[in-house]
Amino acid sequence: MYDENVRVPQSVDLPVTSPENLYLMPGEHAVVRIQYGHTNRSSVGRTRWVTKIVYQARSWPVAIKVVNVSKHSVWIDMRTPLARIVQYGSFLQAGRFVRPGTRAYREWQTLILEHAQSEQDIHRAERREQALRDREPPCVPKMEYQWPTKIMLRSQPGSAEVRMAR
Repeated sequence: MYDENVRVPQSVDLPVTSPENLYLMPGEHAVVRIQYGHTNRSSVGRTRWVTKIVYQARSWPVAIKVVNVSKHSVWIDMRTPLARIVQYGSFLQAGRFVRPGTRAYREWQTLILEHAQSEQDIHRAERREQALRDREPPCVPKMEYQWPTKIMLRSQPGSAEVRMAR
């Protein structure tokens, strides 16, 4: 007893795409969550940005870190596959795809470490810029007013005059 239609299991080939367009300045990075589900297959090469697989407490990848390693700003369309989750043995050889653990992947990790800015560096630069802004004179001259010497009393309802207190 068998079915005449023999079904060949589909190999796993999941492109990881961003839910929105990414605009990365030099040294900036973005973390894109992996959504496991089937989509259409396409491949892409890249020259200005590299990716890193992010693992958490689970043994499978949960996100992809995308880092701009060029000196120019990079715009990545939301339809561009940032990475690919494929079944073992069906790895794409075309394009600039690398398997984790290979020499090329380790070179990408070195590029990420060289170009990515840490959160501490970003906060340090923001504090330095704020300190420089605080030292500069204000753009609009600050008016100097005298301290009030008299108090104005509110008028009684129905009267149109204001009294000065002594």
